[in-house]
Amino acid sequence: LDKVNARWNKFTDLQKSVVNTLQVSKVALSEIAKHPVASNKESILNLVSQLDILDTELEQKQPIRTDLREEGLHLMREDQNKMAEIQNLLSACDNNWEQTTGALRDTRNKYSVLTTTLQDLTNFRGNFEKEIDRANQLLESCMGTPSSYIQANQALEKCKKAAEMLKRSKT
Repeated sequence: LDKVNARWNKFTDLQKSVVNTLQVSKVALSEIAKHPVASNKESILNLVSQLDILDTELEQKQPIRTDLREEGLHLMREDQNKMAEIQNLLSACDNNWEQTTGALRDTRNKYSVLTTTLQDLTNFRGNFEKEIDRANQLLESCMGTPSSYIQANQALEKCKKAAEMLKRSKT
């Protein structure tokens, strides 16, 4: 009976440790989610690194979860009357662990996608500005009054190119 009580105490302590670990991770995740995301790459990468640290800390605490499972298996063998209760507790801890790690990884992935999208937007903006500059240069080069038919044709071609560039930059 003392051996079973000792196992129950150890099982309860491990369960509390797992719950506390998950609670710390959930609080940290909710703190990160509370703050508005700045629209610069550095701040988003900072959030991603914070989430990576949380995920690493949770992975380092994985042995506690493993110990809880092992202790639960031993306890089920020794206290078969409470096998269903032990299984339910183990299942609840596993589900809670999976939900927390899933939420961490999902949030990290969302921020990573946001970083990539922000980089794509920056690249697009730069390319768009280059195209507009080229179109403006072409437009300025065809603004002069042509003095011959050949110059008029050249100016027409330059204007067509400028119009094409503007059409391409809109899409």
